[in-house]
Amino acid sequence: MEDLDWRTRGTQTVGELASSFLGAKEKSLLFAGPVYVVTGQYDYIFCGGDCRTTDTSGPVANTKENYPLAATLGKGFDSHIVQGTAHCWQLHYAAHDAFVNVHQWLERKGF
Repeated sequence: MEDLDWRTRGTQTVGELASSFLGAKEKSLLFAGPVYVVTGQYDYIFCGGDCRTTDTSGPVANTKENYPLAATLGKGFDSHIVQGTAHCWQLHYAAHDAFVNVHQWLERKGF
């Protein structure tokens, strides 16, 4: 079994893939908690290879539109771009600093 698991490994879970097609946007419109998007600077899957644009026209800002209640109820929508990384930033040398950033955000939000 371990050999099969190793040979069929991937970076995307079945649940992650399924949620892309099973009404994820409709559910996000109802979410009222704080939202924090963390992505790699060169994430091709999320941003087409350039996530540096976090202004009103970039992919990160466009994601904010999916969580209108987060901003309305004061919980907040925040983002962090992990510099020099791509989609799997958690495997990059910069991951430690990014994890620290995430934990600091969680503390600010009271978690």
